[in-house]
Amino acid sequence: MNKKIIFKTALGDIRYCVLDTATDCISQMEKVFGVEKGYGFSIEMDEKEIRLKDYFAGETRASFPIIAMEDSSLPVCLEQVREERE
Repeated sequence: MNKKIIFKTALGDIRYCVLDTATDCISQMEKVFGVEKGYGFSIEMDEKEIRLKDYFAGETRASFPIIAMEDSSLPVCLEQVREERE
């Protein structure tokens, strides 16, 4: 079973991605946010938020509140998809 992570962007949009629970979630989230090694950014995540960190300055550059983490039968999707909610 995969894990669907629903989060809010700085503009208030609701987005989601679907991670493979058998693979490291941080490396997958780096792909979701386009973070590449050697460019000064990293991803940190806990059950409440996703943080884009500048690891040279040690500062959080952006944070995304997690609305929900739920088991899902959706295929792995390492992109930010707009969540359509009614």
